[in-house]
Amino acid sequence: MIVHGDADEVVPLQQSESFAAKAKEVGAPEIKILVRKGKGHGWPDYWKTEEDITAFANWFDKYLGSKSSR
Repeated sequence: MIVHGDADEVVPLQQSESFAAKAKEVGAPEIKILVRKGKGHGWPDYWKTEEDITAFANWFDKYLGSKSSR
């Protein structure tokens, strides 16, 4: 999972898209890019939105949680 702000002036969104495409080419199971409107690079309130916390927790449980949660 990649979370990228569409207003990022440090790392263009295209780099996340390119990375995801290459990862898929080499067999990565699932690449998900979450684009956050109006967000820049490393915005400080990332952990304050329920949407982002839920997305991260779901990804973590699916790929890094215990074997019983996979």
